[in-house]
Amino acid sequence: VLFSHVNVMPGTCGTCHDGTRAKGQSQNHIETNLSCDVCHSTIAFIPAKGFNHSSLRGDTSTCSTCHNGDKALG
Repeated sequence: VLFSHVNVMPGTCGTCHDGTRAKGQSQNHIETNLSCDVCHSTIAFIPAKGFNHSSLRGDTSTCSTCHNGDKALG
């Protein structure tokens, strides 16, 4: 059954996508506390949009926190 996300407010995905009411993050999902719609669209969940690294402000000292071959590609 398809659900229309037209009236869903941005940033509220976890209200339904909690793994109980609707499918949530898979066990091998990149660790994050961001809302689903930061990386995914309601048109097509896959593929995810590229991660916006602008919030990191050019700080490359923490790249390996995510880019470790497990959470994100190295």
